[in-house]
Amino acid sequence: MSSAAPPAEPSAATAPGPARASEPPPVGYLGDGSLIADRVNMARELFAAGKYMQAAELLGRIITVDPRPIHYFNLGQTQRRAGQIDEARQSYRRFIEIAPQHPSVPEARAYMRELDSVAAQVAQAEKRYRSQLDRTRGELLQQLDLTRGELLSERAQVAQLRRGGPVYKRAWFWLVLGGTFTAVATAGIVAGVLLTQRPEPPPTDTGYIGFGF
Repeated sequence: MSSAAPPAEPSAATAPGPARASEPPPVGYLGDGSLIADRVNMARELFAAGKYMQAAELLGRIITVDPRPIHYFNLGQTQRRAGQIDEARQSYRRFIEIAPQHPSVPEARAYMRELDSVAAQVAQAEKRYRSQLDRTRGELLQQLDLTRGELLSERAQVAQLRRGGPVYKRAWFWLVLGGTFTAVATAGIVAGVLLTQRPEPPPTDTGYIGFGF
């Protein structure tokens, strides 16, 4: 009688594949089948490299399946560095709500006060910018109205000239032109008379002195 075959050795455990939409991922894994611990390390490396937006996006994914307080604190840190003021305040606030006794709560409160100050400064800067923008817009509109008025005035003058016909066909043009010619002719006659008349020598006791060269 042949002996029974020995049982097969259990195969090594492998990482689960992506979870179905209808079921949560296994503990310790994200929905795409990756280890949460690996993704946390990746987020830490992104933060150290100054890639705060990418780190914040990755931490947001981690929190959806592992909402531990430290992840909220680190999310606030990355969002604060990325300039996401409102998002960072919400992350710090959530961290304080779920872990009010955590040693990092005072630090989180200090960051929230800092972000409140930054938000107030940003609001003031936006207000000044809008005010300056309104003034600039008003000045431009005023200049545009002035330019439009000047253009309309010039068009009216051109239309008036066109309705009156060519300048050389107007009576006043020939009157002015005739007066000008008369003045020029008179001036020429007077100049010619003056040039043709020799001045009389001034009376002196010694007579006229002629200069030879």
